[in-house]
Amino acid sequence: MVLMRQVAFLLMAMSGFAGLVYEVTWHRYLHVLLGSHTKATALILSVFLGGLALGYYIFGKLSRHKSPRFLIKTLGWIELGICLWALAFDGFFDFVLANMGVIGFLPNFLAELLASVILIGVPTIFMGGTLPLLTQGLSQNMVDASRFHARIYAINTGGAFLGTLISGFYLLPNFGLPITLYYTAALNFVVGIFFLGAGTRLPSVVAETKEKNDQKHQSIGITPYIFAFGTGFYAITLQVVFIRLMGLTVGASEYSFSTIVAVYILMLALGSWFISAINKRINLVINQGFLLVGIAFVYFSVPIWPYAGHIIRTAFAKSTLGFYLYYGLLFIALCFVIGLPIALIGRTMPLLFSIFKRRFNNLGDTVGKLYSINTMGSVFGALIGGYLAFYWFNLDQVVKAAMFLAAVLFVIIAWQESRENYWRKSSLLFILPVIFVFVSSSWPKKRFAYGLFRQRVETANTFKGPDKMHKEMNGNEKIVSYEDGPNTTVVVLEASEIKNKSMSLVVNGKSDGSTSGLDRRTTKLLAHVPALLTPEDTKKAAVIGFGTGITIGSLALYPQINKIDCFEISSEVIKAASLFDEFNGQASKSSKLAMKEGDAYRLLLQEDEVYDIIISEPSNPWVTGVEKLYSQEFYELIERKLSSKGAYVQWFHTYSISMDTVGMVLNTFKKNFPEVHIINNAADIILLGSRVPIGKQHFENIEKRFAIKTIAKDLKDVSVESIESLFSQEAQLTADAFKTSGYHSLKIPKLAFTAGKEFFHLKYANLFGYSQGIAGQIWTRSHFNNRLIMKYIAFNDDQDYKTLRDNISSICGVEGIKSLDKGYE
Repeated sequence: MVLMRQVAFLLMAMSGFAGLVYEVTWHRYLHVLLGSHTKATALILSVFLGGLALGYYIFGKLSRHKSPRFLIKTLGWIELGICLWALAFDGFFDFVLANMGVIGFLPNFLAELLASVILIGVPTIFMGGTLPLLTQGLSQNMVDASRFHARIYAINTGGAFLGTLISGFYLLPNFGLPITLYYTAALNFVVGIFFLGAGTRLPSVVAETKEKNDQKHQSIGITPYIFAFGTGFYAITLQVVFIRLMGLTVGASEYSFSTIVAVYILMLALGSWFISAINKRINLVINQGFLLVGIAFVYFSVPIWPYAGHIIRTAFAKSTLGFYLYYGLLFIALCFVIGLPIALIGRTMPLLFSIFKRRFNNLGDTVGKLYSINTMGSVFGALIGGYLAFYWFNLDQVVKAAMFLAAVLFVIIAWQESRENYWRKSSLLFILPVIFVFVSSSWPKKRFAYGLFRQRVETANTFKGPDKMHKEMNGNEKIVSYEDGPNTTVVVLEASEIKNKSMSLVVNGKSDGSTSGLDRRTTKLLAHVPALLTPEDTKKAAVIGFGTGITIGSLALYPQINKIDCFEISSEVIKAASLFDEFNGQASKSSKLAMKEGDAYRLLLQEDEVYDIIISEPSNPWVTGVEKLYSQEFYELIERKLSSKGAYVQWFHTYSISMDTVGMVLNTFKKNFPEVHIINNAADIILLGSRVPIGKQHFENIEKRFAIKTIAKDLKDVSVESIESLFSQEAQLTADAFKTSGYHSLKIPKLAFTAGKEFFHLKYANLFGYSQGIAGQIWTRSHFNNRLIMKYIAFNDDQDYKTLRDNISSICGVEGIKSLDKGYE
């Protein structure tokens, strides 16, 4: 039995590892089905946790008065069941995705809930069987049960900690979703086979307990269930807040997400491991009291998080090793900052079990009930504290609400479990940190308005304290609007010390658009490039991402376009839309605009609309969830939603990214659009895709539209005064040059992870240098005459030769002259 228990610890670490890898991987699958917004995340998390809760309850009931052999063999079978589900999941997911229309009669929320339950309901119920079956099956007696249960819980959670790190930093970036599932399923297979074999060596009769227990016929009452539910509620709420704060501190990348979740899970594991003196009822009171102290410490430390993150970032070079050292030091720092309250949360459930267990043959049932209620608390915490609360409260207020709930539970347990009156009175000292937090001022918004993670090298004020550093970064800008919403933290900033007023949109600490400079030019060109080219019967357009509204404002100038659907995932961006009206021609009030809130991929999948123009201007692909809008599956969807003569344009960038990654995006884009042109605008590029070659009819449309005064004026605002000056910006590079760069797909999501590393390394993609390096390749030479400027010149072949030659010389340089001269020969 002793050896079996030791091996069981190792196997539970493997099972916990696998469970977390599944959770992360299934989340990515389901985000394809449901979208990347927080509502979808809350729904997925709720289904996952709800399955666990049901599993705890079912297998807890099943474990009552059962023999160790039955319990451990049952555990073996459920591990094999999880293994089989993981192996079949990829094909099962494709089937559900293809047949979503079968349940299309249901309201969206119910259809999405049903699909999620179908996909992950069964395996999560199986996962919930681990704790009750093992606790009942391998505990030796009542005294041993408390410590053994705590060890199993800690080791299983410790395995989940490793699963978080390894899946986020290695498995998913290198192998993609299906292969990760297949490899992980092997762990469940090993665990299942062991327990099936080990179960045959255990007694086949129910153990007889000879312990005297004067509480054995007593009910444990409702208090532990209230406590378990409340703990689950504020635990998941705090986790969501910490994830959001991590994004504001170091950027909302896949790596920062994996780091904060790994810290959270490790601290839960360590807290449950160290539960000395577990038989003392007062231990739970002290645990909850110090939890309040820990939350208060975290609350008061948060304003310096962005500055501390900047200090850590400047300590590392741009080397590969520096990337891992950076996240390693972030991990350690977070363990110290948030470790105490999270460890104490992890300690809570084993303590509850040790105090309120009653009968040896019902240990599994007690575990099942307590953890089921605790997990249901997490479900409500995910839906309410992790999602709905952000419609009314900012991040600091949500922390205060979670702390208030923890304080209420502390008072209840202190008054009930502290028999001596002096304990009841002295324990109230732990309420002081709660009072300090509630009377304190809100977190200084300017510290989160513009993320210091964008400043990755040391400056003159780096070591002069947070106030001077933040003033250096955004001291000349004032906050016009600040909103912590369910999806994002959105800030509108106004530059107050420049001649021409300018405003910018900052999402999760990262600038996502400005009304001046390069951003203004890019966002206008995103509208004009397709609108100038498309046929006269162009009527409907779609824009993915409202941003500053400049693209929509320019698009609305075209008389042939009578409808513009804007897909915006952030309700906070929609709220801020009117603040930019003076810069975008009152875009938010345009009669042509129809705002659609939600994940663009999901909304486009649902609707039947076909568009003549689709414009996508998402954020950078290193931001969690955004890479979906650069995927092969998304481009296939766009192709289906685009009319036969329509045009699709997409923003991309050349800063903080390598040429290889740019090539992967271009190669994926080219796969679905036969005609591709790359418009270069300094650090921004605009990808133009069309099903039909651009020719005479397109150029006739352009000349007509250039003659419209409002359009000409809008183009002149960004220094485009002629058709030639617009076309001259096309890169001397074709997407054919990247045929060996691979593809980005949702099941093999290379882009998010690669872009995250390159954002750290400050890579730069030099399109001009790259094109010069491959100038001799056949596809480059053939593309030269296929460029828009050359096509347009050929269209106007009645021009005076000298004038034409001068235009080409000024726009295309020596190579253009050579090509022109050769054509005239």
